[in-house]
Amino acid sequence: MGIRGKLLLLAAGIAVPLVLVGALDLRNMWRLSRSQLDDSVKQQVDLAAVALERWLIDQKRGLDAIAALAGDKDTRSPIIRENLEHVLRTRPFWLDLRITNAAGTTLMSQPSRRDVLPNALTDYLVSEMRERNSWAVVTDRTVDEARPIVIIAVPIEKGGAVITRIDGAAINQLFNSIELSAQVVISVIDSDGRILYRRRGSEARSDTDVSWAPLSSELANEQTNVVELTSPIDGIKRVYGMAHVRETGLVAMIGIPSLTLYEPARQRLIRYGLTGVV
Repeated sequence: MGIRGKLLLLAAGIAVPLVLVGALDLRNMWRLSRSQLDDSVKQQVDLAAVALERWLIDQKRGLDAIAALAGDKDTRSPIIRENLEHVLRTRPFWLDLRITNAAGTTLMSQPSRRDVLPNALTDYLVSEMRERNSWAVVTDRTVDEARPIVIIAVPIEKGGAVITRIDGAAINQLFNSIELSAQVVISVIDSDGRILYRRRGSEARSDTDVSWAPLSSELANEQTNVVELTSPIDGIKRVYGMAHVRETGLVAMIGIPSLTLYEPARQRLIRYGLTGVV
C-alpha cells in the first residue's frame, strides 16, 4: 500500500471515532436542552395549578364558615339564612348556595328560587366527600353544556353538606392576566377528562366535546408531567405540561407548540453538527 493509502486509512481511523464522539455529544446536548425546556414547562404549569388551587381554597373557606355555623345551629335559623345572603353578595361568580342533609335533600338555599340539584349529581357529591373524607369539586353541565359550572361541597360535622355552584367564567378571570403567545394554550381538565376551561393566546374558546382523559391519565401518581402530542382540537403539535390541582381531581395544562419550544435548540445543534463536519 502506498503512502497515500496509508494516509487515507490514518485519516479515516482518526475521523470516524471523532464523528461518533461528536454525534454522541450532540445527542447528549439535545437531551440536556430538551430536559431543561421541559423543566421550564413544568414550572409554568405548576404555578398555574397553585394559582387555581389557592382560588378554590379561597372559595372553600366561605363554605367552611357556613358549615361550622350549620353544625352549631338549626339549619332553619335566620342567622344562617342571613349568612348565606351575605356570602352571595360578596362573591359575584357564585350562582347559589344550599345546605343539604345527609340524604342530599336541600334544607335551605339562596336564592330560594333556584332549582334543586339533580339527584345523580347530589349523590355523586356525597360519594366524593365520603371517599375523600373531605371537600369535593365537580363539574356541572346540566344547565349549559358549553358553559360548565364548578360545584364545591364541604361536609357538615353532624351530617349533610354546604354546596355552592360557581360560574366557570370565574376561572377565566383568574387566568386572564397571564399573557400567552398566539399558539400557546392554558386549560383546566375536570375529573372526567373534559375541558372545564381553555384559552389560547389568539382566542378564547372551550371545546367540551373533546375528551382529554388519555392525556390527563399520563400524570398517573405524579404531581407534574410533560408529554408531546397533537391537539385533538386544532391539530397543532404541542408540548403539554400537566399538574394535579391537589385534592380536587382537576388537572391544569399548558400547551406550547413544539416548533416554538424545541426548534431554536434543534437549529443550534444542527449548526454545531455542520461546523463539526466541516
